[in-house]
Amino acid sequence: MDAVDTVSARKLALLISFLAVCLTLALSLPAMSEASEDKNPATENAPHPYTPDQIRDFCIGRTVTHRVEQAESVHFVETRFLAGDAESGTLITRTVDPDGIVTEGPTRSPIRWADLRDHATFPAARTTVTDAICETLAGEFECMLYTVTSESPDGPVSRFYFAKKCPGAPVLFESELGGTMVYRMVLTDEVPKEKAP
Repeated sequence: MDAVDTVSARKLALLISFLAVCLTLALSLPAMSEASEDKNPATENAPHPYTPDQIRDFCIGRTVTHRVEQAESVHFVETRFLAGDAESGTLITRTVDPDGIVTEGPTRSPIRWADLRDHATFPAARTTVTDAICETLAGEFECMLYTVTSESPDGPVSRFYFAKKCPGAPVLFESELGGTMVYRMVLTDEVPKEKAP
């Protein structure tokens, strides 16, 4: 059995931001026609796409994978959600290169469903929410597309495709700077298998 390390607080924050609630196909859940109505007038944030309960009910027991493209490099992140309770759970994550070699992990991290919900908090003034169809390496999804601009005119534009039937992280996340893609994370079926010597 592989040793499981405890992830650092800083690393955990990054994992939660992009990978903590990875998604997979789940046609058994009813579709949500619009974002959850939880806008906070005091902070003027856009509505969150999901509630903590929706994230918990979808994610527990799942193992899912994302392909991550950044700075001309590619790697895959596999995330496994262990059993949890009403407030929290545990995930195990490992990183694999395109040749199927594990380059990091597995790491074990505690998570709170409300914290995962809060990572999809965006300022209402710089966020637009529309319906969209998203093609991923794991299939096609009906999505709520959150397009978020930067405070600076020269800053990045980020697009988060949240699948209506899959509460959790976006099935596709893209960030552009000056018309150039600088980060892309897309749902896929599985990690590459290590080649035999």
